[in-house]
Amino acid sequence: MIKINKKIWITCMAVACIQLSMHPVQAESRTSDWSTSCSSGNFKGTVGGTYWSDSARNTVVQTSWYRITKSNDQSGGNKANLNTKLQNMNSGVSYDGAKSGDDLKQDDVQHDISLANMAIASQRVLIQHQFIFDKSGGDPRCNVFYQIQL
Repeated sequence: MIKINKKIWITCMAVACIQLSMHPVQAESRTSDWSTSCSSGNFKGTVGGTYWSDSARNTVVQTSWYRITKSNDQSGGNKANLNTKLQNMNSGVSYDGAKSGDDLKQDDVQHDISLANMAIASQRVLIQHQFIFDKSGGDPRCNVFYQIQL
């Protein structure tokens, strides 16, 4: 049997309570999965994640994975980019979104990524994802737009 004095036990309980209270809870919110793709030349980009509405009616869009495919023996390195933007369809306000680093792999494998965006007080949001593929010379780009309504 392990003996723990009263002072240590109270300290442990306080730490556990603090740790539990630091994890936010999304009250009355449901998440939905999404995925979409676009292509340019010999490249295709696919991206996906989840979205939800928080308690303040803000729409949160989380991009959590991507896949870039090269075809026809297209040359190019692993320095692609993914940029996101949101537009509140109720007010027309646009939000510059999150941007990846200049290091996305183009190997036809699904990779994890974490890009989060939020549109303030909006239940209808237009989302734009832009892929910038990497190759020698000019880098091809493609944009995909889609709308969500919560």
